[in-house]
Amino acid sequence: MKQAITKQQIEELQQNNQAVRLIDIRTPAEYQKMHVPGALNIPANTVNQNSIKFEPGDTIVCICNKGQERSQDAADTIAAIGFANVFYLKDGTIGWLAK
Repeated sequence: MKQAITKQQIEELQQNNQAVRLIDIRTPAEYQKMHVPGALNIPANTVNQNSIKFEPGDTIVCICNKGQERSQDAADTIAAIGFANVFYLKDGTIGWLAK
């Protein structure tokens, strides 16, 4: 299982000019209701075929509502494809937007 990353850690990476891909793996309807600013909507069931959009050196952060099972599963899937820097957002979209 991939490890969690916090909003603060993501912001620190971005401040250091590291490429961070925020991937919202929820359904388009969930994404439209609310999402982390700058997150790209790639539903979990399409992660495999959309992995070509990622660069090998990217830091990829999977995001779901609460940072639990769905984002962790998607992060595992992306890591299994061969990407090394894959995380899931701790506390998910709800946590990001609450702070």
